[in-house]
Amino acid sequence: LMYGSDWTSPGQAVEVVVGAKAVKPTNIEAGTGYFSTVWAGSDITPAMAKTEISNPNAGMVWGGLYRRFEVSVDAVRPSTNEVKLSREIMVERTGPSGVIIEPWRSQTLRPGDHIKVRMVLETSRDLEFIHLTDLRSPAFEPVDVVSGYQWRNGLGFYQSTRDASTDFFFDFLPRGKHVFEYSLTVMQSGWFSGGFARMQSYYAPAFSAHSAGTRTKVD
Repeated sequence: LMYGSDWTSPGQAVEVVVGAKAVKPTNIEAGTGYFSTVWAGSDITPAMAKTEISNPNAGMVWGGLYRRFEVSVDAVRPSTNEVKLSREIMVERTGPSGVIIEPWRSQTLRPGDHIKVRMVLETSRDLEFIHLTDLRSPAFEPVDVVSGYQWRNGLGFYQSTRDASTDFFFDFLPRGKHVFEYSLTVMQSGWFSGGFARMQSYYAPAFSAHSAGTRTKVD
């Protein structure tokens, strides 16, 4: 628009070929040309790994191809692309020299213990409108229950505490390595899914990542 080209004017349809079969778009959004197509179950074949997109117009187009499936929370494996997300549970112990924070591996957890969730987010580019959520174990309850805007290490974000997760919302996330922590208290005994963390851009969903799922035992 700034250089004399009207990118929003109607143009020819973008040609998409998935697995040697042309996609016939339906319900095309006026103005943007947005459309989506869904394949489920047996419709998905290995041939779909090859996708070709042809744009006959002068303007730029954006698109993405996603595969979604369901597994139990503790069986989730980490997924990264240009963004890397890891999650670690830290246990607070009181020793002769004061409070000691150490990574949780197989130490015994008991009701009343204090822990921290540490998430490390690495991105190779600047990102905008990012949602980072940490799905908590049912055995844990958050210490900070009041949602609000936070400013830490030169980065501003909104932190929201919900029933089953703690969420972080960013207008802008600069490239680099970022560490986020929040505190929890162990409340219930038993075996629980330990949860996992995930992030995604609202307007560019291809930029997403999630950590590995865990399983937690509380004596």
